[in-house]
Amino acid sequence: MKINLSAPFGSATRVDEFDVLQLKKALNRLGYYQPFEKVGITDMAETALFVALRNFQADSGLSKTGEARPADATIEAINRALAKPFEGSYMWRSVEDDKVRGSHARYNRTLRAWNEAPDPGEDFNCRCWAEHVDTDTVIYPDAIESAIGPFDILLGGWLKGTSGAVLKLLIKQALKIFNDRKSRIKNEKFTEHGSLRLLRER
Repeated sequence: MKINLSAPFGSATRVDEFDVLQLKKALNRLGYYQPFEKVGITDMAETALFVALRNFQADSGLSKTGEARPADATIEAINRALAKPFEGSYMWRSVEDDKVRGSHARYNRTLRAWNEAPDPGEDFNCRCWAEHVDTDTVIYPDAIESAIGPFDILLGGWLKGTSGAVLKLLIKQALKIFNDRKSRIKNEKFTEHGSLRLLRER
């Protein structure tokens, strides 16, 4: 992966949409940019992108301008970082709506190697992104679905023999799902129907 800006990039200038996509995908891969979960990677240059660029510049010993120009020191630094081998794995994330490609929906919330094709966001109009994880073990956790709770994972006999790193990741994902559900329920009106639905979900 290599990026080439077609025009100057900055918050005070009109930016090229393809340049925005290039920077988002590159900075996401490098661990600096994380899109909003319900929006994903788009060609809109929101504040988070400029913050990500400034953070990359700071870590690279460059001036923290949040701006870049074609083939300048910032773009050269990004391309050098992208050219280095990526070890370990990431979690493929999609927006999880009805517009997600079927092939990408199958990848959603699975762990993939950095050198494994395709890359999230690579296809035309793809909004998917990479979520960095803290394990170098590549698995495809089909058992982790939105309906699974943490106790299903902890008590599941299929976990016997699972490595500590994988088990840690599975528990982390389960707790996130559990907390997301708890947060959603907290914000809903607690009607009689809602109470019955809550009991079913538990």
